[in-house]
Amino acid sequence: MPELPEVESFKRTLEPKLIGKTITKVEIFYPRLLITPIEDISSIEGETFIKMGRKGKHLIFFLTHEKVLVAHLRMEGKYFVKEEEAPVEKADEAIFHLDNGEKLVYNDTRKFGVLGLYSLDTYLLISPLANVASSPLEMEGDELYQAIHSSKKTIKETLLEQNRVSGLGNIYVDETLFKSGINPRRIANSITEKEAATLLENARSTLEEAIEQGGSTIHSFHVEEGKSGSMQSHLLCYGKSPSPCPKCGFPFMKIAIGGRGTTYCPICQKDKDRPFVIGVTGPIHSGKSTVSQHLIETKHYPFFDCDAEVAKLYDNKDFASRFVEAFPEAKLEKNGKISKLEVWKIIDKEKDKAQSFVFSEIYKICEEWNKSQKGTILIEAPLLYQAGMDDLCDATILVVADELIRRKRLYDEGKDVDRLMDLNKGYPVGLLKRKASFVIHNNGNKADLYQEIDSLPLP
Repeated sequence: MPELPEVESFKRTLEPKLIGKTITKVEIFYPRLLITPIEDISSIEGETFIKMGRKGKHLIFFLTHEKVLVAHLRMEGKYFVKEEEAPVEKADEAIFHLDNGEKLVYNDTRKFGVLGLYSLDTYLLISPLANVASSPLEMEGDELYQAIHSSKKTIKETLLEQNRVSGLGNIYVDETLFKSGINPRRIANSITEKEAATLLENARSTLEEAIEQGGSTIHSFHVEEGKSGSMQSHLLCYGKSPSPCPKCGFPFMKIAIGGRGTTYCPICQKDKDRPFVIGVTGPIHSGKSTVSQHLIETKHYPFFDCDAEVAKLYDNKDFASRFVEAFPEAKLEKNGKISKLEVWKIIDKEKDKAQSFVFSEIYKICEEWNKSQKGTILIEAPLLYQAGMDDLCDATILVVADELIRRKRLYDEGKDVDRLMDLNKGYPVGLLKRKASFVIHNNGNKADLYQEIDSLPLP
């Protein structure tokens, strides 16, 4: 989504091309673009662009006779000035023909952008601009602190709320928090006035630099056709996981907060009020438990074993009752509990739904356990990423081993090799190698494994 610097770049690019130009004809190809009555849009024919503005992430076109167009580009929206004879493209939603042989085109492949027509005396008083706050570029003194200190959400989510602080999106919030050394999971009302002042300073400098660089072209943003922004080459944090932090060298971590991907440095942005959480994961018989046990013995980390906690769930009558309510085919035992076999029968039939049910239970139990811990703690979960439990972690260790070696380990233990390997079929090792903070290859002996574990820069 274009953030303040990208919208400001559009404003600065379009303004000299539009000022003084008169709209001769308006064509709307996608009526849902308009959030004001479609029949009103023809009233701007004959009007002239007199200036442009921006509020937060909104682009504003000021016309003669006190008419104002307010646009939000959402995910993929773009305004370009083109020659009149330029062909209409598939994603063009609106064309404003101009009196100089050019046209202003709105193009949006995702069709999420919106446009409204307002009067000069009301456009700031009604939606969508009525509740848009000042941006860090306009804020002074303790304005940012006053905007965020009442929020009980995380600071990441709070800085994205445009009615508190406008203009910041995912990219520049991550950058601001990284520069400020503040963990994105921190609750906003725990931020001190001094920290808020640091946040404001870093948000302002980040936005100013991004404007100077013409914005960030991460996916499809182009301030002009064929012209990309260059701020993406100057980003320190956003999208860098699991690359090493330029300050401390520890791998960046990417988690989801409020449904938004969030990149931060677990060391430079450590939250003193929560434990440092390490997650260990990997396919069956790769050596996860051996890695965990070694860390417990050498580092003395408190340990949360997800497999053991799942086993406890089968003996939990409350869980069994809720499972049967969600999956009526499942049968309770006479004692009111549910067997592992019964749960697996349901998983075989409704894998995604049943696994999600179990995952959510374990996630909540682990989250509560984490709150009671201090220092560095360890979570072992074969399906750590699949269960979304990487969002609880500050670093993850993926343990991998060649398939033949894992088969031999299962065979040597007298396990049903084919069945267990089939259950693990499709484990996304390749994908997780690109996500994990550290990857341990366990194809050798224990001495080699221990040496690899001990070399990790864990706290």
